[in-house]
Amino acid sequence: MRAFTAAAVQISPAPGPLTAESIKANCDKAVEYIERCVDATGAELVVLPETVTTGFTPDCGPEALWDMISELPGALLDPAQEVAARLGVHVVWPTYERGPERGVVFNSAALLGPDGGLLSLYRKTHPFCTELRRRGGWVTEGTEVAV
Repeated sequence: MRAFTAAAVQISPAPGPLTAESIKANCDKAVEYIERCVDATGAELVVLPETVTTGFTPDCGPEALWDMISELPGALLDPAQEVAARLGVHVVWPTYERGPERGVVFNSAALLGPDGGLLSLYRKTHPFCTELRRRGGWVTEGTEVAV
C-alpha cells in the first residue's frame, strides 16, 4: 500500500442568514482553503467539514433550503470539481443536496477524484433527530452506504 498525505480542513461558514451570496462566499472560502492546504502540506486528499457550502441551517425550512441548493452533480459541486482537477487531488466536499421532490434535502458528501470526477456520493443515513424532516427538521436521511 502506498502512503499518502490526507488533510482535514476546518473552516466556519459565512455568518448571518443563508443567501445565494453566503453560499458563494462559503464555496470560495472552501476552494481557497483547499489550495492553501495542498500548497502547505502536499495533501493528496482534502476533507472539508460537514455542510461546508451552507453551514448548519436549523432556521431554514426544507423548502427554502431546497430552493437555494442544487442536485449533485450541479452548481454546488462545480467549484470543488474545478479545484480538484486543477490541483490533481481527491476532495471530500460535504454539502446539502437537492432531492428529487421540492423540500427533500439530503446532507451529502461527494468524493471527487483528481480529475474532478464524482467517484462517490454519500447521503447521511443517521442525521441527528432534530435535523430529520419527519421530526420537523429539514433533512431526509439517505438509505445507502457509499464505498
